Amino acid sequence: MRELPRGTVTFLFTDVEGSTRLLKQLGEAYADELAEHQRLLRDAFEGAGGQEIDTQGDSFFFVFPRAKDAVQGAVAGQRALAEHEWPPKAAVWVRMGLHTGEPTVGDERYTGMGVHKAARIASAAHGGQILLSNTTRGLVEDDLPPEMRLVDLGEHGLKDIDAPERIFQLNATGLPHRFQPLRTDAPLPRARWRPAGRISRERALIAAAAVLIIAAIVVGITVAMSRHETNAEVGGGTTSKSVGPFTAPGQDPSEIRVGRSIGAVELGMSEADVLRRYGPGIQRQWIQRGRGGDRILYPGDRGALTVSFYSGKVAQIATSSPYYSTDNGVHVGATAPDLDTLERDLARHQVQEIAPGEYAWKNFIFDSTDRSYCLRDDRSATQLAFGGGVSRHITVVAITDSRLLDYLPVTVTEAAGITSEHYCSAEPLEP
Repeated sequence: MRELPRGTVTFLFTDVEGSTRLLKQLGEAYADELAEHQRLLRDAFEGAGGQEIDTQGDSFFFVFPRAKDAVQGAVAGQRALAEHEWPPKAAVWVRMGLHTGEPTVGDERYTGMGVHKAARIASAAHGGQILLSNTTRGLVEDDLPPEMRLVDLGEHGLKDIDAPERIFQLNATGLPHRFQPLRTDAPLPRARWRPAGRISRERALIAAAAVLIIAAIVVGITVAMSRHETNAEVGGGTTSKSVGPFTAPGQDPSEIRVGRSIGAVELGMSEADVLRRYGPGIQRQWIQRGRGGDRILYPGDRGALTVSFYSGKVAQIATSSPYYSTDNGVHVGATAPDLDTLERDLARHQVQEIAPGEYAWKNFIFDSTDRSYCLRDDRSATQLAFGGGVSRHITVVAITDSRLLDYLPVTVTEAAGITSEHYCSAEPLEP
């Protein structure tokens, strides 16, 4: 009988994303690719000190005596998969979840809610993504190597788990960083474990609450049927419905107050106030890195105003209309200095060098990381985003709450329908 690690241990669950699709694509060759995936992950996990508890088809369950070893093993496994040469259009993408706890050990198995929580966290991930529980994060965050960092995705309700769990994404150099919202209702990995008896009691409570949920759904359907509905917008993790009439842009103050407002919409304004001023517009949802909220689009003759909310307050205002302008003339459609010939523009006194390699144009700092201009203070960031290619024309002007800069990038849509996201990484200005 093998000896399992005891005390405080870290669980790692994995699962192949889209395994049914891969099976259809590869046919009989799928078995070979699955075996290769297993070999790569076993080598990575065992090399980091992990012990295999179970494998079922395309799922793994490993345990590590130390949390930092589990993190190293997960990153090594993702890198091995990313570097492997898979068949064309048939790459294997694996979701991973880690949680640390003190489970009960018996019959060569672990039992307890900690195991169940680790499996739930893994099931919420996307292929290529590594998720950590708050407990695991607390054990590893001070010892992460420079090429790794943690991103807080916020609190999420996990099925059969009483309290919301704060989940963190582990980013590592060379691996994907951007994913769709977490899949908190996804099926569990198929690797086996023995959950605690407490689960059945929780399910009974959930079943009892289902009556209330069904009643709420019936009321919600009744209310929804009284509204004008349109098709859902596909892409970018958003849904929308179109209603009118529209009153913006073009019938309100035509200014951009840097760091504060565009037109009559200000950061921090309530969603109810915006609706009273502008009407319902085209209502959508935004979801990014585990955060989300309402988003309303107000189209005009030559552009649009988009207002995004978080917790019922305006978190970002963006415009693609030249109707709005700053007091120094910056607006959509204006031509900025050539981003590739800053020295020449500097000689013409169009650009001010504020620090070695940092330039300002009409007070906006050129952000070389994202190739956009940004003016930021402790409260907000005003950003000038450009189209793709060699465009020198401002495409979107946006003002974003500084607390949500990592979650609300400025989105630019090109003529071909291709979208790009622009983040402001400029440091806040000194007071």
